[in-house]
Amino acid sequence: MHTRLLVGLFVAAATTVAACARDSASPTLDQKGPSGASAPVHPGDTTGSTAPSAPTTPPTEPTSNNPVASVTLSTSSLTIGVGYYGIIDAVGRDAAGVRVANARASWTSADANIVIASDTGVMYGKAIGSTTVTATIAGHSASATVNVVSAPAPPPLPPTQPPVASFDLTATIVGALAGQDTSRTEIVAGAKVHLLRTGGINGDTLATAIDAGTATTNASGVVSFKNLAGGWYTVDITPPSGSPYAVLRTGIVPPRVSDVHVKLALRRN
Repeated sequence: MHTRLLVGLFVAAATTVAACARDSASPTLDQKGPSGASAPVHPGDTTGSTAPSAPTTPPTEPTSNNPVASVTLSTSSLTIGVGYYGIIDAVGRDAAGVRVANARASWTSADANIVIASDTGVMYGKAIGSTTVTATIAGHSASATVNVVSAPAPPPLPPTQPPVASFDLTATIVGALAGQDTSRTEIVAGAKVHLLRTGGINGDTLATAIDAGTATTNASGVVSFKNLAGGWYTVDITPPSGSPYAVLRTGIVPPRVSDVHVKLALRRN
């Protein structure tokens, strides 16, 4: 397994996924609320979006322009976690039961301290409890019960690999070519790479830094170090005499794999 590091940039990312408790008796939607996350989605939609969105009309369902005679809801009961969003579709139908085109509902919540209802059908669970929400179109109404329950804790992050006690390091040294395109580089042969171990595996700073050796890049700009002790390292790179590139000092965090590959880019003088 290889680890590739960019110069001066060490990024640790972790993704947490919070899921709302699901009630087998009613559909649930479990997108996080205003405190931060994505918007409600319809059951079966795993993509989400960046903001709460209005229900969409199924493209295959016929519509009419007749007067609204009744209102139907996508569910009569919705369960969401406190601090999470859910959504209910409200559809105006004519006397024949056909969906009326462009029939928009206005929503009310019997207790806005428990559920906040928006006119797009988005329900926000503000506090634990149960209340009724009502959609009204052209004087016709339909209601549903929204239950707000405790949101479970997010699942634990997968275990991370601990730092290794020893590792091999292969470094490729390149230099940025002149011009606007900073992605254009060339190999730098004959550069001296000096390693200095400055900390232990767990991040403790060494009382005295340990010289881990110096090597010179080959014709491919590559240099290798074998069986290095785990820990934090300072890396000093000195270009060959007459090079247009500047000296670089960077670092390596305690590796979590035994075979580490890095690519380090030198800036031009």
